[in-house]
Amino acid sequence: MLHAADQVKQATAFLARLADRGHILAICGRTGIDAWHAEQNEYPRNTMRAFLLWCSTSKLPRLFRLPPVRVRRATPMPQSERLELIGRLSPTRPCRFALGARA
Repeated sequence: MLHAADQVKQATAFLARLADRGHILAICGRTGIDAWHAEQNEYPRNTMRAFLLWCSTSKLPRLFRLPPVRVRRATPMPQSERLELIGRLSPTRPCRFALGARA
């Protein structure tokens, strides 16, 4: 549900940005979308993707093509580091986690 709310939020912000510049979606072309795309980080770009694809399919703006989505995968954090961070979150309660241990 949070993702849907973020999609609406990003789409609203995009449309407001167009309005602030005196544009409407029907005449927004590649340059308008590219300018917005360049100003955003990865999360808003990916969140807006469904809205922009819907716009394109509905033929609302002029023709445009979205750049491909980049999927970045971070290296997983080692178990010992995760447990240390969990322990920092709760300094008043000792953290007794161990693989295979029972509380």
